[in-house]
Amino acid sequence: MPLSDIKPGMKGEWRTTIQGTAIQTFSLEVLGVMQNFIGPQHAVILCQATDPSQIENGPVAGMSGSPVYIDGKLIGAYAYGWTFPKDQAIIGVTPIADMLDVLNQPVAPVLPGRARITTALASVDDTNNSANDTQPASSMVATSGPGQLGDWRVTLGADKLAGRDLGSLLTPLPTPLMVSGISPKTLAAFKGVLSKRGLQLMDGPGGTAADGGPPASSLQPGSPMGVVLLDGDFSIYGVGTLTWRQGDKLLAFGHPMFQFGSVDMPLATAEIVAIFRSYEHSTKLANIGPIVGTISQDRLTAIAGTIGPKPPMTAFSAHVTAPDGSVHTFSGNLWQNRDYAPVIGAMGLMQSLDSTQQSAQEQTYNIDTTLDIEGLPPLKLSQVASGPDGADEASMDFMDTLDQLMSNPFETPRVKDVHFDIKLRDAWLTSSLESVRVDSGQLRAGEKLRVTVTVANYRDKSVEQTLEIPIPGSAAGETLTLFLGDASSTETLDRGGARRDFTSLTDVVNYLRQGRSRGAVYVKLLQSETGLRVSGSSLLGLPPSVEEQYLSPKNVSPGNLTTQTTLWETSIPVSGEFNGRFTMPLHVLP
Repeated sequence: MPLSDIKPGMKGEWRTTIQGTAIQTFSLEVLGVMQNFIGPQHAVILCQATDPSQIENGPVAGMSGSPVYIDGKLIGAYAYGWTFPKDQAIIGVTPIADMLDVLNQPVAPVLPGRARITTALASVDDTNNSANDTQPASSMVATSGPGQLGDWRVTLGADKLAGRDLGSLLTPLPTPLMVSGISPKTLAAFKGVLSKRGLQLMDGPGGTAADGGPPASSLQPGSPMGVVLLDGDFSIYGVGTLTWRQGDKLLAFGHPMFQFGSVDMPLATAEIVAIFRSYEHSTKLANIGPIVGTISQDRLTAIAGTIGPKPPMTAFSAHVTAPDGSVHTFSGNLWQNRDYAPVIGAMGLMQSLDSTQQSAQEQTYNIDTTLDIEGLPPLKLSQVASGPDGADEASMDFMDTLDQLMSNPFETPRVKDVHFDIKLRDAWLTSSLESVRVDSGQLRAGEKLRVTVTVANYRDKSVEQTLEIPIPGSAAGETLTLFLGDASSTETLDRGGARRDFTSLTDVVNYLRQGRSRGAVYVKLLQSETGLRVSGSSLLGLPPSVEEQYLSPKNVSPGNLTTQTTLWETSIPVSGEFNGRFTMPLHVLP
């Protein structure tokens, strides 16, 4: 039914599922049409529910997309509601014509990640947008300076309506992101990160349907459906309602999920367990079924997808050996998304560290990580984490690694598999630098410097190790620097925190491949020498004319100035995690 035919006082119905997969019908009455509600030329049909049970429920998260009919004709999707009051149950319906337009949107090559950013938001990713661009209903707002990874939050279009109190406005019904197999402890650890990336996970039950879930053939207008971010032993998924289906094509929600535009989101069936009634907001509690297709459009007025081909996902697995030698394996599949895969994958890692049922107050984690990236050799990383925040630190380290990989500006990496091999030990194995003693006398070029390093271990005896450091013959009369540090300070010294000299995905992967482990003390002999770092390599002693060319902003392989070069280095393995940093000037006699 066209929007022009809809008049106040018309009686209609909407169809949705409140338990299992059975579609039920509820009555409503049209109050009127509000023009330009979510943007220019985008109206909403204002209706009032008349069934007593639905008046009591109020707007229900997960009901978004419920098809609304008048005289048997589809007018749109139940998509908006007032949180308060409950005695009216006024709802907003997205016109079906606006939803059908989504099917005509071009399917661009998918860059899994951020929504388009307009100049009004002072974008750091898209500074050339036209000032006349229409503000999307969901956009990404920078919350930190340029160049920082992951500091983003999603704001909904309704949030921008005259700055008024959202409690008194018609707002999109939430799409509840349900969680299964992830503990409140893990959710609390990632609360801040999730908030910055626009994810609000529901503190409520969720899971996989016991019988495998409904088949694809069960998806009809009014059926529950899911969008999967993570499945398997740990799962995160959103649930809404299907509005329209023609063959294998479908429309749902009546508002965006994230408003990423062209996407490759996994589409799944779902079943409703119950409706949780709350004065603040009622919610459908749902189990997720199998992935049966792909959501290819995530737009202002609807999500659109196809039943059939499934999007590529990243296989996630963790092999955990507990202190008693028992082995626990966790597995699943992760949505390949630039913004959300890093944080959700890190949550899966943290939950794996804490799911052996052998957690102790003091524990150390040895973690070997392998990422299988299409077209490149496997990326293998080793890490040690200990102390009261060990699990948090290890998980955040992995999140940062995957963030750098997925957010690279060159190409979208196809991460086929992420595997963790984890060994737990019931102790805090942490160490720090106790002392550095120079055993040599006067330092001369061409000779060796004897240094004894003492490492203090947590609740254990200190360990000494003597090193012989060769002094180059060319260093006569110079002042060198002896450096000892942990993984973080050594990487900062090596790379200066600079990443802008990368020119390809391969450079990014090689950068990550060279990551250092917290399970060692790194020792370096440094010399002051100006040079350049280009594409991950150090170039020293360049003629001024060559150096100037590399530093030119017109150069496709720009360089970074360096002030020190490493003459010699080694590492001292420790049994757990080392933290600390020390430098000492060394005067070499002429």
